[in-house]
Amino acid sequence: MNQETDNEKIYKAVEAQRGFLSLCALYIILRGLYTFSEGKPSMTWLSVASYIALAIMLLFISVFTVKNQKDRLMYPNKTSAAFSLISSVSIIGLLLYMFLNATKLMSIAALENAEELGPQIMSGLSLVFYINAVLFLIDSVKVLQGKGYIHMGMIAALASMHLSFAYADILKNMDTAAGFVNRLSVSTVVVILESVIAVFCTLLYTKKHEKNA
Repeated sequence: MNQETDNEKIYKAVEAQRGFLSLCALYIILRGLYTFSEGKPSMTWLSVASYIALAIMLLFISVFTVKNQKDRLMYPNKTSAAFSLISSVSIIGLLLYMFLNATKLMSIAALENAEELGPQIMSGLSLVFYINAVLFLIDSVKVLQGKGYIHMGMIAALASMHLSFAYADILKNMDTAAGFVNRLSVSTVVVILESVIAVFCTLLYTKKHEKNA
């Protein structure tokens, strides 16, 4: 009887992970297509909704990552490590990329050529988004197939994608260089803060989970 109960719990946990990742994948695809299409600037409420969606997704990833610690050996460590490294490097590269371009936009000469600089920045943002989206979707498919597990590297991928969303939205709605830099700073702080909190919670709960195991 207990064995059946345990199996039911495992089945429900797996189904919850699959359902969660399916929703994440759908959201990422739709948000990416909307943000990086040649359409109108994103509405403010959609940008705010993205921050809320990110917080929810990071919360669930933290929970599922902790629950998966017992099954850590079943997931290729090298794969998750490479995933985490690429996504983390992309975050650092994205921050540097936007800092350099923001510096250019603050100059009078660059403002005169803003129409040319804008598409260049958007291309860089879309590249970061698609790289991390592919990584996230590949691991999501593995989880859906029962060949992988949700891991903390997905936090970095989500952070990278949402920074790309935020920066693209800001770029589309840019009115002045100073306003662009201010909104850029706020978006960066929000996304990074949410990600750091998610990582901290994951490490904290993992430590407690291992003690109680």
